[in-house]
Amino acid sequence: QPIADYTITASSGGGQTTVVLSITVEIFTYRFAFATATADDTLLGYTVHGDQLIFNGFTVATAGEAGPGEALASPDGAFLYVPNNDTANISIYTVDGEDGALNAGSPVAVGAGPQTMLMNESGSLAFVASAGANELRSFSVDALSGALTQEGTALATDDDPVALAISSDSAFLFVAGTTNPGYLHTYAVAEDGSLSSAGAPYNTQNGSPSALAITPNDEVLLASFDAYSLIASFTIDPTSGALEIINTVPSGTDIVALSALPSDSAALALISGGGTQQLRAIPVDASGTLGTPVVTDIDGGPVALALSGTRAFVTSADDGEVDLYAIDPATAEPTFLRSFRTRGDPSGFILANATSALAPRASQVYSVNSGADSISTFAVESTDGTLTAGPETPTSAGPRALALDPLGEYAYIACPSANTIEICTVNALTGELTVVSSRLLGIFIDDPPHSKPDEPYALCLDAAGTNLYVATHMFDG
Repeated sequence: QPIADYTITASSGGGQTTVVLSITVEIFTYRFAFATATADDTLLGYTVHGDQLIFNGFTVATAGEAGPGEALASPDGAFLYVPNNDTANISIYTVDGEDGALNAGSPVAVGAGPQTMLMNESGSLAFVASAGANELRSFSVDALSGALTQEGTALATDDDPVALAISSDSAFLFVAGTTNPGYLHTYAVAEDGSLSSAGAPYNTQNGSPSALAITPNDEVLLASFDAYSLIASFTIDPTSGALEIINTVPSGTDIVALSALPSDSAALALISGGGTQQLRAIPVDASGTLGTPVVTDIDGGPVALALSGTRAFVTSADDGEVDLYAIDPATAEPTFLRSFRTRGDPSGFILANATSALAPRASQVYSVNSGADSISTFAVESTDGTLTAGPETPTSAGPRALALDPLGEYAYIACPSANTIEICTVNALTGELTVVSSRLLGIFIDDPPHSKPDEPYALCLDAAGTNLYVATHMFDG
């Protein structure tokens, strides 16, 4: 997403005018992703590499922050926010721009049962809807720390506010409530983020709206109506925010999420309810009229949808996965690509932009040399895969296996002849290993007095890099 600042200066002389256009453009790309998991109140981190998610480890929520919902990243990717349904607060994390590591800040209290949170396009304002307290709060966002400061008092809503959408100019905030009869309310957004009602709520005629999206051109609001199994499109009055219905299309039951494609030509609807689990691609023409949906059956108990250009990520609670789909840019029709594991009971998935350039780092191949008691390091040429010999690290006797932690900071070497596990640091640029300590394995037997070695032959680390598993050759094996 390019962010550009334009400065125009003009000068005249000799009957001619010269106009100088100065453009500063900063390009942000999605480099990190985060999945929330309610089973153990964790945030899973991933590095995004093309169509691959590389697991980065996980962050456990601190005491007093539980029941994470779908996370929200600031537009520049510097901060991550998590509404906690069980503890009625918002967790705040700073995101390390180089490796995606999370550093927890101080949470902010909100009303009971925060269901959804969003930011305006610039990241200066945030809004939280709390279904348990039937309220809406607005916050200003500190650009340096990511801290949230509430603007005004909480606004009472009708029952169960579950969906929010904001126009790209931050002029209007739309709120949907799904509890029958449901409602669709428009708020005017002041410069400081405070909210005021913009006319009477749209009469949903007991439709129970549950999901909202605005097309990138700010001209059309999309809303689901669960009671009628419909998705509707509305024109948005740019002055008053008033809504006028355009048309409706069938949706199936229980819309979990709606998302409009950047092209304004289509939208995606995620459906999970009544035995129906689908992605529905819905054409949207220039007037905002919805076309006939293209239905793709999916499975896994989908609970959240994240859209990135021509890729869609669907969080599947039953499978404990995030499923990746390629999206046709014209029709929004999805094609399944692959799945990525999460922890138990995932509740959402969010992509985050990078805030700093990726540090250069060579790729390495390691050779475990049992006869030479060493580990050889080779640099891999990224263009053709050629290997170039690098440093060699001496080890204890008879190394047989090597395991790297997920972030590439540490390596572990099994040396059965010495009955040890070597613990090494990894040079971030060259990949060179340095042995910093050894762990001696085995059990001492008193009668008769002698020791029995374990002889470690194989190693592996779990995906978070917190547990090391060792297969041993001798004694109990």
